Amino acid sequence: MHTLGFTWPAGDDSDIVAMGHQICADRMGGKTPDAIDADIHSTLGAKGITFADVTSMVSAAESTYCSG
Repeated sequence: MHTLGFTWPAGDDSDIVAMGHQICADRMGGKTPDAIDADIHSTLGAKGITFADVTSMVSAAESTYCSG
């Protein structure tokens, strides 16, 4: 996520990792990437995270945590 340009407060790494794992759980549960993008954006949009940012986050989570 840092390589994509995202920053977050020190000590919140575990929250970001948990979000990545939740994205995989949602995908395995049948949610589409677009549905996940919309869900996350509805929460993080107010914090200045764009829909394009969320799309990048979901893609990064899928390639990091969902493969295998």
